[in-house]
Amino acid sequence: MLDIAFIRNHPDIVKEAARVKYNPTDIDYLLEVDRQVLELQRRVEDARAEQNKISNRIRAAGKDRARREALIAEGKLLAGQIKAMEPLLHELEETRRQLLYLVPNVPDPSSPIGKDESDNVRILCNLADQQCGIVKGSPDVLERGVASRIGKNNCRNRQKLLTFNTSTEKCHCSA
Repeated sequence: MLDIAFIRNHPDIVKEAARVKYNPTDIDYLLEVDRQVLELQRRVEDARAEQNKISNRIRAAGKDRARREALIAEGKLLAGQIKAMEPLLHELEETRRQLLYLVPNVPDPSSPIGKDESDNVRILCNLADQQCGIVKGSPDVLERGVASRIGKNNCRNRQKLLTFNTSTEKCHCSA
């Protein structure tokens, strides 16, 4: 799951990731829900801070009964407002969390774009030497995850393995 801060700071990258992965998640809607969550959190925190100030003023009022009762009534009013905002805040946070689960990770720029597995790219073997039974430039094709199995079975020297270098998308023999 992507961090919401990353999505806030890079919405275009995330929208593009959703587009190339054919993910219908509405990133703009997610950001709007996030904005609402942040705004409501700020309002709840401000109300709690005001409640704390009122509590301190009640103590400072000492024996002035009328002032204490007015402050207590104001505190109860704030408590009611907070209590009314919290369910909406929890609902918005849950909506944001559920939307975040739907946001795709950003693919590596070198990853090919395709709708399904039929669009996967097959990698041609580009061996630098003749150590393996697979010849450089041959039409033998290796798929991701199969390279080491093929190399183990095809290497003339059984101690060598054919490995797959994901950064260069080439397979090679290694000791």
